[in-house]
Amino acid sequence: MMTIDDSHERRRFHEIGSHLEYFIIVCLSGSVGGAATEWGVDAKSVTNHIKWVEQLTGRRLIQDVRPGLPAELTPYGADLFDALNANYSKTIRMLDANKMGEVIGEKFTTVIKRPRPGK
Repeated sequence: MMTIDDSHERRRFHEIGSHLEYFIIVCLSGSVGGAATEWGVDAKSVTNHIKWVEQLTGRRLIQDVRPGLPAELTPYGADLFDALNANYSKTIRMLDANKMGEVIGEKFTTVIKRPRPGK
């Protein structure tokens, strides 16, 4: 069970969680387009949130997506989705410890403009 007393930690959790939600809905819907439709946003917005999480993890989560085709998770992306299903708060702490100084608190547009991490 998640109990957080530190407001700084809550802000980090919120920032990470808000981007992870897009990854989760892509996994559940099976495509970036499906996630975009589900959330009432455009596919570029969904893709940008995925890029943010990739910057946080330093790993690709989804193979290059072609419009109209299902999203194919990388092995790391599949593991992350499984972990999120198993234990959401534990997973956010794992991600937060990875590269938080390079992603957390940075402007969204700055983070997504960085080159994508390697596989």
